[in-house]
Amino acid sequence: MIVLILFGLLSGLFFSSTFILNRIMSLEGGHWVWSACLRYAYMILLLIVSLPLFQGIKAPGRVLRLFLKNWIFWIITGSIGFGGFYSLLCFSADHAPGWVIATTWQLTIIASLVVLICFGRSFPRDSL
Repeated sequence: MIVLILFGLLSGLFFSSTFILNRIMSLEGGHWVWSACLRYAYMILLLIVSLPLFQGIKAPGRVLRLFLKNWIFWIITGSIGFGGFYSLLCFSADHAPGWVIATTWQLTIIASLVVLICFGRSFPRDSL
């Protein structure tokens, strides 16, 4: 349980640090789209490093096979999650203080469950 809490804190640190970068880019006149792309690239980099580290060297291949098996589901849900949520989040961060926007990251957990329900998928009810 303590490991899960530490992973949650670490992910919150990385996610919130992107708001600092977002603010810097905003003050320098950068567009919010670059921040959204940076956030996505940041996440991909963390996954590429952590997946083999925690799940073994063959994990990226298993993830790729799972993606190819259900590619329509992953493209649609990924577009909702990253295209919709992160784009709106980065756009909002240009118009509100970063700390206000950073507190909304927990909504991704609830949004994931809603998307799963919409696709007729199930999840353990105690995760609510």
